[in-house]
Amino acid sequence: MWNRSKKFLSLLFAAMFSLGVCSAASVVIVSDSTAVDYRNRPNPFSPGAAGWRPMSGWGEYAKDAALSDVEFFNRAMGGFSSKMYVERELNACRQFFRPGAWLLISFGSNDARFSGNGERNTDPRTTFPEYMKKITSAAEKNGARIVVITPMPFFQMKDGKFNCDTLAPFAEASRKFAADNNYDLIDLYQLLTEYFRDMPEVRIKSYYAFFEPGQFPNWPNGRQDPLHLSDEGSKLVWSLIHREIKRNIPELAKLFQK
Repeated sequence: MWNRSKKFLSLLFAAMFSLGVCSAASVVIVSDSTAVDYRNRPNPFSPGAAGWRPMSGWGEYAKDAALSDVEFFNRAMGGFSSKMYVERELNACRQFFRPGAWLLISFGSNDARFSGNGERNTDPRTTFPEYMKKITSAAEKNGARIVVITPMPFFQMKDGKFNCDTLAPFAEASRKFAADNNYDLIDLYQLLTEYFRDMPEVRIKSYYAFFEPGQFPNWPNGRQDPLHLSDEGSKLVWSLIHREIKRNIPELAKLFQK
């Protein structure tokens, strides 16, 4: 009798685990430097600096917003494209994909950048979705849920208006990738484009890492960076992502503070 009961309980727990019932809820960010948590990291661009502030990544605020019983894994890698992530980081990241996990994936900034030998570059119509699928398939295979986030736009102005066309093909490719695979989508590219549409240039730049020499102790020589975010920018980006999660992905919203 005991052996039968033991076998039944083993099967029950196995079934519950496969459904995610016994798995701790978790959030995994797979992205590039726009989502990196820069806290407690040395700043190689300013030797002797205490850190990166006021430059930061939106993943910092996502982590701070997660409930205390939610496991949070920020696996964003600075300088990585979807291609580089598959080639260099995916195997190490597989352990975080499991039932109860939500994968927030966003690439495009480095996929679009032509530098060096082109090791980072992908084609938005072909290789970009192929590499994205390698990552999401690994997550799905282990029971994780997928949320695709379109890349945030570079700072670019045209005729006095915010207009980033550099990443538009990768934003569209991300939308198509999410639709083709029935993944949840957060269109950060469009959200930021709309948010900045009628804003003065000087105000838009305050959300990016544009620092004047001597303005901040960690950046004595300043920084003119149209991609990375200031602390204010990271707060804004996370607030937009969080708003969309609350509106459209209620199961994921339960893992964050209201």
